[in-house]
Amino acid sequence: MVVYKLHYLDSRGRAEPIRMLLFYCGIKFEDIRYEPEKWESIKNSFVFQKVPVLEIDGKKLSQSVAIMRYLAKQHRLAGNNIFDQARVDEAADVILDFHDAIIPYLSVAVKVVPGDVHESEKEILQPALDKYFPILRKFLSENNGTYLATKYLTFVDFQAADVLFTVRNFCPHGFDHYADLSSYINRIFNLTRLRRYLEARPKTEV
Repeated sequence: MVVYKLHYLDSRGRAEPIRMLLFYCGIKFEDIRYEPEKWESIKNSFVFQKVPVLEIDGKKLSQSVAIMRYLAKQHRLAGNNIFDQARVDEAADVILDFHDAIIPYLSVAVKVVPGDVHESEKEILQPALDKYFPILRKFLSENNGTYLATKYLTFVDFQAADVLFTVRNFCPHGFDHYADLSSYINRIFNLTRLRRYLEARPKTEV
């Protein structure tokens, strides 16, 4: 039996879609969460000095999308044909870009970085929403408003729903004109094989 260990900080961050994917697929794994001080003391033992890292029978795999793709390919959640796989990868890259764009705002919102959260929302978050929300809406509309990259569930739906969930927690009014994106979060989070994990998971801001 394969032994999986997921290394990350004690937060959702880039590891949460991986956790969601693992639970959805029924894969048992050790969820290793580091406090910042502990991570600083051990990060040199990781090749890229960053997490998430998925350990598979002792072999370590880095980069969140690479990890999700590795797992998804084994459970038919990476796209059913070459073109769909490319569309999933396309959407995953867009979500990464979106996440990167809002990290400076989130850092202020959770007080990791000093700053005025309202100013940060105006200068950082809102421009990102204005750019990426129409793109995500277009993705959804091309797939009957149900899933992001294809007309069936893929790993990018966990990735997208988690980032959007974080944004909605901090800025619910950002969804005032995007009820379809809010409904999309709810749809993914209400998947039967995922709901129990989401209800029981540790509560963190990000």
